[in-house]
Amino acid sequence: MDNEIYIPDGYVVWARKVIDSKIFCEKPAIWFKIWFYLISRVNHRKTGQYTRGSALISYNQIIQATNASKGQVDKCFRWLRSVDMVSTHRSTRGMVVTIRNYNIYQDPKNYSVETKSTAGRNKVDTINKKLRSNKDLMSFQNKNNGIPHKEIVDLYHTILPELPRVKVFTKKRNSMLNARWFEDTKRQSLDWWDGYFKHVRESKFLMGDNKGVWQANFEWLITSSKLTNVIEGVYHH
Repeated sequence: MDNEIYIPDGYVVWARKVIDSKIFCEKPAIWFKIWFYLISRVNHRKTGQYTRGSALISYNQIIQATNASKGQVDKCFRWLRSVDMVSTHRSTRGMVVTIRNYNIYQDPKNYSVETKSTAGRNKVDTINKKLRSNKDLMSFQNKNNGIPHKEIVDLYHTILPELPRVKVFTKKRNSMLNARWFEDTKRQSLDWWDGYFKHVRESKFLMGDNKGVWQANFEWLITSSKLTNVIEGVYHH
């Protein structure tokens, strides 16, 4: 049709709540510009060896696109990694950047509740007010994202009762667990997490039998690099 408009190069989805985020409100303005560039540059679908939400991106490309300095890019990446918003790894061609939770935030279906009637929005507000306990929070997030947060934490407590208990299921832990879940389809089952925690149990070091008094805890075990090391048996010597 003549009145149809086609905008090339696709689109990305931005949640309105981003204006309340730390990177928007508390960090240098150039950091959000870098974040905006990364979201816009990663693949929206699997392309070759790069998964949805990842891409080969160089510092020089970021600097050229955002006018940021190398130091600003480096500091921004260090913070993004520390809060589990991105992960990076080196390849023979450069740096591969992966946006955590990309599948969640770039799926328009996850925003459908925002487009419903005022009555629907009021219902959501009521639900949010009722999320008083940590158990309720995990239950709500489970229904919202389709990820069995509570069940995974229960497996951790059951299989590894000697390790520190999860007393507060923070937003950071929620984000980390979501990221680990979506990184590999094999992890999208309770059987996988059951096997993972049993593998942890086989490591004397992780269970606290080491020269110090350190033990692994839930947050440590769902950190990207630590989880990879556990799977590869780094701590099982």
